[in-house]
Amino acid sequence: MLVTCQFSTMAKSNDELALLNFELKPVACIAEYIGQECEMVISVKWQTSSPDDLCLMQSDTKLKCWQQQDSVNERLVINLQQSTDFSLIRNEDKKYLCPNE
Repeated sequence: MLVTCQFSTMAKSNDELALLNFELKPVACIAEYIGQECEMVISVKWQTSSPDDLCLMQSDTKLKCWQQQDSVNERLVINLQQSTDFSLIRNEDKKYLCPNE
């Protein structure tokens, strides 16, 4: 499974960032029983039109933040105990870039 948000073009003003690509995989974690914590390695890739400070969120928790980057390709270890939402936000104003809210 794969989570992606891709935009080929997006209006960009001085305070708006164009997210060109965001990928998070895998998005499934299998446990032996309901409620069991599951540890997994995820691959995070994103690219923007210009450097910015962005954070990967797992529901309301910051997993990792990057400063003044325009692209990232790395692996992170996460723990899941239930279904969760992942998003990419701009750290300065907490604006959701993916998924858009």
